[in-house]
This record gives sequence, structure tokens and C-alpha cells, in this order.
Amino acid sequence: MVLVVVLLSVSTFSSVFASEIPTNEKVINISSNTIITENNILEVCKYLGIDAKNFKKMKVTGKSVYTVGELEKAISQAKAQASIINLPEVTLSKNNVSSNITDSSISKTNILSVNTTFPTYSKMLYYTYNGNGYSLTYSILGYYSYYGISWTPYWTGVGASSVSVDTDSLLIVYKVTPISMQGTYNSDYITLKAKVRLDMYVGVSNIGRVKINSNTITSTANCDTSYI
Repeated sequence: MVLVVVLLSVSTFSSVFASEIPTNEKVINISSNTIITENNILEVCKYLGIDAKNFKKMKVTGKSVYTVGELEKAISQAKAQASIINLPEVTLSKNNVSSNITDSSISKTNILSVNTTFPTYSKMLYYTYNGNGYSLTYSILGYYSYYGISWTPYWTGVGASSVSVDTDSLLIVYKVTPISMQGTYNSDYITLKAKVRLDMYVGVSNIGRVKINSNTITSTANCDTSYI
């Protein structure tokens, strides 16, 4: 009888003690229909395999996704593109433009210096690569002059270069960052070799923005003297 009382006392004490242990762990069930909130965004990122560092709390302008399913769809759309895109080298001429490269060269020229015969001019050259849902516009400053009785044009140098991104997408936000951009020239061509990173973001529930994909794009474009 004494043994039974002792065992009952120990069992009762263990139950009471266990019930008094607090737990901070919250089990959050995530599904495609789950609405993304400030309280579950980190769990949603983990569920979708997104590094939590890729979420930034901020005021969101434009369209957002609100459920896990909508975010999954946006991620699938963004990742439909290859992570590394190596564009074929192209030679741009006013008379022959590649199908996925469009030229928008400015025709206005500026006199840089005046010598006794042939002055030196500058011109900004532009060309655009049309990707899947976005377009990248590259620019490079070229210097040129003329020689001979017929005033034959030729390139004499290159200046600064840059790249920008544009899109008609209402959901995905694209940001482009140059990794390396090198301009070279000879008398016949100006060449821009570029390597850029294209990051894709989407707004979530108006609480912030998350990066859903990143591509690296390399390209080489030659602009001939037809732009002079």
C-alpha cells in the first residue's frame, strides 16, 4: 500500500511539473493557400527554400503576392530562365541588326577638339537585348574622326559604358548590376564586353520584397562605323 502511494505521488508530481514547463515553439502549418504575413514570412521563406536574407522589410509599391501559392507561381516564372545566359557575339550595323538586339544610336555629335583638318567627335552608342519579360539597354561612349580626301570615318577611342533594365511586368521587379564592362576599339569597330547580374524581386503582402532569382548575363557587341 505504501509503494502504491509513493508511485502515485511521483506520477502526479511529474505531470504537474511537465505542465508548468513553458514552450516557445509554434507549429505553423504552411500550404499554398496560406496568407503571407509579417508573423509567418520567415517560415514561408524556409518552406519555399528561400534564404531569409533575401527578404527585406520595406514599403512595397506596385503589385504584391499575398499567398504562398502566388509566391510559388512567381518563383516558377522567374526560374524559367537559365541562371547563366551567354549571348552570342553580335556585330551591329545600321544595315544589319540582330533580331534580339535593337539599335537606338543617337545621331547627334559633339565636337571635342578641332585640329587643322579633321576634328574629333563623340557619340553615345546604344543597343538593347530583349530578354524574357525584360530588356537590357547597354551604352558606351565612342570617339571618332575622319581621314583622307573623302573624309572616311574611323573610331579613335572609347569612354564610359553603362547598362539599365526595363520591363512591362507588373509583378516582378528587375535590378541590374554590372559585374564587368570593358570597352575597346580599333578604327573599324567599338566593342563592349559586358557581364551583368540580373536580380528579380517580388513584393509580398505589402510588408516587404523578396529576391526570387538571379541571372548572370554575358555579352559582346561590336558597333561598326556606320553609326558615325
